[in-house]
Amino acid sequence: MSSGRVVLKKDRLEEERELLRRLLEKEGLSAPGAQTAQSVVEGQLPSSSAERPSLFPLSYQQEQLWFLDRFHPGTAFYNVPMTWRVKGDLDVTTLERSLQEVMRRHEILRTCFVMDENGKPMQKVIGERLDVRLSMMDLRQLEPGAREEQAKKIIAEESSAAFDLSRAPLFRGVLVRMEEGDHVLGLTLHHSICDEWSLGVLMEELEQLYEVYGRGEESPLPELEVQYGEYALEQREGLSGEKFQQQMEYWKGQLDGMPQVLELPTDHVRPAKLSFRGGMQARTLESALLEGLSAVGKGEGASLFMTLLAAFQVLLMKYTGQEDFGVGTAITNRSRTNMHGLIGYFVNTLVIRANLGGELTFREILRKVRQTALSAYEYQDLPFEKLVEELAPDRDLSRGPLIQVMFTVRRPTDSEFGPLQLSEFEADIRTSKFDLTMFVEESKEPKIALNYSTDLFEAETIERMLGHYERLLKAVMENPEQRVWELPLLTGEERDQLQKWSQTGIDYGCDRTVAELFEECVARMPNNVAVEYQGQELTYGELNRRANRLARYLRSIGVKPETRVAIGVERGLEMVVGMVAVLKAGGAYVPLDLSYP
Repeated sequence: MSSGRVVLKKDRLEEERELLRRLLEKEGLSAPGAQTAQSVVEGQLPSSSAERPSLFPLSYQQEQLWFLDRFHPGTAFYNVPMTWRVKGDLDVTTLERSLQEVMRRHEILRTCFVMDENGKPMQKVIGERLDVRLSMMDLRQLEPGAREEQAKKIIAEESSAAFDLSRAPLFRGVLVRMEEGDHVLGLTLHHSICDEWSLGVLMEELEQLYEVYGRGEESPLPELEVQYGEYALEQREGLSGEKFQQQMEYWKGQLDGMPQVLELPTDHVRPAKLSFRGGMQARTLESALLEGLSAVGKGEGASLFMTLLAAFQVLLMKYTGQEDFGVGTAITNRSRTNMHGLIGYFVNTLVIRANLGGELTFREILRKVRQTALSAYEYQDLPFEKLVEELAPDRDLSRGPLIQVMFTVRRPTDSEFGPLQLSEFEADIRTSKFDLTMFVEESKEPKIALNYSTDLFEAETIERMLGHYERLLKAVMENPEQRVWELPLLTGEERDQLQKWSQTGIDYGCDRTVAELFEECVARMPNNVAVEYQGQELTYGELNRRANRLARYLRSIGVKPETRVAIGVERGLEMVVGMVAVLKAGGAYVPLDLSYP
């Protein structure tokens, strides 16, 4: 999976809205729900007025990132990189001019964060224009084989450098020349000024501007009706009163009683405070697999996203043993038509609760996921940050609140800038906002990828988890009627390995008792330590002598074969002496837990 970001086409939102409307109608939801769906389709943000304030409030999404930046200064885990391989005769001056025009059009690209006189964070637009220049790197002096790795290193360093949120622009770029007609373009934005959809807007505008400027023409793009500042202001004003309460009450009810933590088995002990260092592992799927899963979903009126999410929930259930937990997913949150062409941080996180209890088949799980997702879409306007604030979960610096795992489906596309060909450039991912984020990439060569916390997991574990998810997807496609606990995870090689590991039987013979085997150890190594506890220890010889004395006493009071002898002492050396003594006397020991009543 590339660090280059996905270019989303405008028809993606139309599909999302139309799917939501059809599914709501099919579900026969109440009139208020239908009205919500209608407002999603027809709503508008108010246009910019002639008199605009000099400062705008932060959106709820921005406010959360601002606080995180104050809490973790100098970190880059909310940087958003996009990296492209550019083939063709690139005109750098035209490209920079195109970037300059995009920044002029979108105030958010000229925005920084300041404190007002009351000490409240605000977003401030800097001027009408900001000069933008790409950092230039030339690798033509290197051997061809070394250029690729050096370019990846440059892009990784560029994308992992922190932004100062008080200084605009929160946006920079680097251009690496590999050879004539071959460049790598890396753009990095802070998440507070963009989201996944925004990157699509940015690339579409750059594409159009580069073409017309290259022909000596002027920009054909119409001026924007609104800017991100108006959205933030409208969001603050709109999320109040009855609508806010309806949304909040839904989510409080939906998440009531849900465990706050998904206890994933990790390779390392969870640190007290995560560093947000991360990595990425990817795996290519057969195209027929996603086609088959789409057919499974259609049988239940579910989208491919819902089907893949249901399978991911089953994977997490099998890894953790938990049947109730939350998985996060991002939604574009651009319901109003004049938001479509805006760059900014609109995306919202929805908590999709997994409730997998009972002996359910995959189809039954899919129906549950579908219904949960539809309800979540209907109440998508409440910012995740406000939900966390209201629910006030136990704060833990080692985990995210409510969700520690994210799931998303992406559709990447290549672009053309006139005669230039752009394709995604594979670069290293060094950050992770969550324990795990699963990406499924819909393309001619579909992929699954996991962005993971390197504080918790090794790359080999993540590779194995991807293999288990692929195996699970194949099993779902082949037999969605199978009960989910019976769906296989392990590959044939893993099953063979487990079979080998389980062959641990040793033939001790049937002619000797445990007490006799112990006495053989005493004869062979009488001075070796046999048992140790809290700084105290007994050698085999010492343990044998003490056990013999106690065994003689036990026989004198009637202990013989088949006699059960209770051992009710605290854990320690005396407990082991008693166990060996009972066996030597011929009886069977019955350990008692003294904490029981």
